[in-house]
Amino acid sequence: MRKWAQSGCYFEMGALIDKYLDKNRNILSNWQMIGVTWHAGQMYTFDNRYEMAKSRFIHCINPNEPENAPILWNDYVYATLAFLNNDMAKLKFHRDKIADGPILKRLGKAEACFTDLVNSSVSKPVFVDLSVLKITHWND
Repeated sequence: MRKWAQSGCYFEMGALIDKYLDKNRNILSNWQMIGVTWHAGQMYTFDNRYEMAKSRFIHCINPNEPENAPILWNDYVYATLAFLNNDMAKLKFHRDKIADGPILKRLGKAEACFTDLVNSSVSKPVFVDLSVLKITHWND
């Protein structure tokens, strides 16, 4: 699958992921559904199909996320949606919540990561990979 994505077949990858989700909906856990749906959204975003991506990302919100969650997943989703909607105020709000969250605050890297994103004059989507705290511009 990664080879296809690296070849620029983003729409096709998103559609393939959607088919996988449809076929396996009954056997995947909630977090597996969220994670795989997120990846479908990423593929559609890479293909500049933002409305399709946003509809996938919205389904990645965890309605049962505890207030004291170590990783503020929902804020990450909301920040991504704000970015795709060009809503800088919401992006900064959720960026700040993530930066003040327990895991990333302890790492001390979240502020730099999201500050770079918010302060740059980014005119196209970026993928913020919180697992390694790096920013990669798409289609560069």
